[in-house]
Amino acid sequence: MNIYDTANKLAAELKQTDEYKAYKNSKQQIESNAEVKSKIDEFDKLRVEAQKAMLKGEANANELSVKLQNLYTELYQNEIAKNYGYNSLNFEIGDISLYKPHFRVDLIITLHACDVATDYAMYHAIKLHSKYLLSVPCCQHEINNQIKKSSSFLASYGIVKERMSALLTDTIRAKLLEYSGYNVDILEFVDFDASPKNLLVRAKYTGNSNAKALDEVNQILDEFKIVQTLYKLLFKSSN
Repeated sequence: MNIYDTANKLAAELKQTDEYKAYKNSKQQIESNAEVKSKIDEFDKLRVEAQKAMLKGEANANELSVKLQNLYTELYQNEIAKNYGYNSLNFEIGDISLYKPHFRVDLIITLHACDVATDYAMYHAIKLHSKYLLSVPCCQHEINNQIKKSSSFLASYGIVKERMSALLTDTIRAKLLEYSGYNVDILEFVDFDASPKNLLVRAKYTGNSNAKALDEVNQILDEFKIVQTLYKLLFKSSN
């Protein structure tokens, strides 16, 4: 059985759970209630706008964050929307490198967190001993900017160098997660036609450190004469 068959089997089993049936019932109620559906559509649109504003460092990012929180409060007061899953959400906009949660974190998800933002999310997962991490990296510029075209046969051409740097970055990240006690897989989560940034780093915390993984990372860093943010965060923190 391949991974797609496994995913389809899991999806079929999830559809039989009481939670999914309740969710589906709530969704049907929303679809038949124009006012509530309009508010949820507005909420989803505003969420995307707030995320884009934060990533671009726009001046209205905080203003959009407040609007998002206010709209969430309004949705929470609606019983239909509350049952749909808007009963325990909180939204914050800020610098991920400075973020410090005041609660236990069981799962961290990132979707196309640009360049080193992915490293900071992974660093938080490691330091918080998050049970699970699902991360779809994007824009791996850090290593690409360090590798000289003449330093490697594979770096002779721009597009090859870019893709090699992306794969190198995510391999280093995966190995550092293994060293930090995670069981790690890297897999395609959507077809390449949907997004060229289609690799998912999936990690589950076991507490079993793989010391060899760190040796492999050091070898890669030495060979290409590069530095990498997750590595720096982990070992600066440990000093």
